[in-house]
Amino acid sequence: TKTNTVTTAVTSSQPPPFLFLFCSIILLLRGEERSKKRICVIGGGASGMFAASIAAKTVQEEGLECEVVVLEGGRKLMTKVEISGGGRCNVMHDATMALPQILSSYPRGQRELHGLYAKHFTPQDMKSWFTSRGVTLKTEQDGRMFPITDSSQTIMDVIQQEAQKWNVDIQLGCKVTSVEKDEDDGYFLVTTSTQKQIQQHAFDSIILATGSSPSGHDIASQLGLNMVNPIPSLFTLELKQQVKDVDGILHGLAGLSVPFARITFRYKVPNRKKKQSITQEGPLLLTHHGLSGPAALRLSAFAARELADVNYNCDLSINWCTSFGTTEEVEDALWTYKSTASPKRFVSSVCPLGNHANSKQPPQEEQQSSSSSTTPPLIPKRLWNAL
Repeated sequence: TKTNTVTTAVTSSQPPPFLFLFCSIILLLRGEERSKKRICVIGGGASGMFAASIAAKTVQEEGLECEVVVLEGGRKLMTKVEISGGGRCNVMHDATMALPQILSSYPRGQRELHGLYAKHFTPQDMKSWFTSRGVTLKTEQDGRMFPITDSSQTIMDVIQQEAQKWNVDIQLGCKVTSVEKDEDDGYFLVTTSTQKQIQQHAFDSIILATGSSPSGHDIASQLGLNMVNPIPSLFTLELKQQVKDVDGILHGLAGLSVPFARITFRYKVPNRKKKQSITQEGPLLLTHHGLSGPAALRLSAFAARELADVNYNCDLSINWCTSFGTTEEVEDALWTYKSTASPKRFVSSVCPLGNHANSKQPPQEEQQSSSSSTTPPLIPKRLWNAL
């Protein structure tokens, strides 16, 4: 068995630039050369459907006789595409961004992906693939690109139409239970299970596009491939003492959000005296269990392995005043406001820190007219009181 391509992509809060990398793992395994090829794609998500279309198109344009079959265990194709981006499907990221900037959004695998994106399928290639098939994309302020229809169905339709164009055979409700390599004739023997029967099929090549499903790891292991143990990523952070305990600092603040905060996880590295740190920033949401929102989710993705190494028992630091450069600047500003605010109790009741470091005026009291000029507090009142 030859392993021709191994690609790993981990989802982060910033979407992958290419739709075909929505899956966790793609493995392309080639059998012996034959006059008529049979290619099996296991998984009918975005990755599997895209890969099936490209495979069918490539072999047919080369004049080869080939059958491409997609085996999907569920009753629907591309179910995760349907719900991605709140049902709008953020299909890729800003195609005008420099490649290093795009790759920086991947928690891991940047070096491995660089060659694929630079030489084989660039961001512009991805955009052109859609626009040449009648799907116009728009770029939003945060860099995410959506179809102008704001409907994931648009993306699902064009991918499925491409598969139909190249006569891809799609079989739904067909679960793959095992894959074996017949060393005598080079075939891959794929066993499938449906509601009606169990069958065994022979294929020359297999594309494993099972996304986050554990079945993909099981199949890869059956073929003798070594797998890296999967660990959680993109999860909320549970803060037991600070949130759940009645006397915890953040107790009773569930539902409160901060538009921009910086969260840092520090950890020890063997044979190094100084601790290393991983930091993410963005909107932060307090929940009944701890922290959520883009900043927390991104930290869980970029620090996934480091958090697992400490068994998710660690200290985190949160900077609620990121517009101030240092802790000393915040302290200086607080003392300045305390000495100038009227009444002085203002500092303890409402956060006097404005949304930028240069603001020298504390926000006006809530009783004043809404028409008055105010500087929005940097930290919400309930959180400020707790802190």
